[in-house]
Amino acid sequence: MARAIMAPASRLTSPAELCACGEQHHPGARYYVSVRESDGGKWRPVLGPFSTHAQARAHVDAVTSHVLDHYNPGGRAHWYSYGTVAMMPDYDTPGLLNGALLATTES
Repeated sequence: MARAIMAPASRLTSPAELCACGEQHHPGARYYVSVRESDGGKWRPVLGPFSTHAQARAHVDAVTSHVLDHYNPGGRAHWYSYGTVAMMPDYDTPGLLNGALLATTES
């Protein structure tokens, strides 16, 4: 699974929080499910924000299935990377798939 790490703990301006995933994240980080194209180029935070990394990780399979079913030009989406990303606390843009997935996956 692809994942983006905001910065090594040594470069954070405040103490990092150790996540259950084993990584350190900036205090107050906002978490998203992310999709990266197979060529390593474009990536998007597509679902979120979530207040915990575990919440974002719990939605990776739903995003993967949705992208494969609805956004799979020529079968390319099978080669995309699906994972999570931690964003700075002030980033709160809704994920591109929030409308399609959060109503059905959050109950």
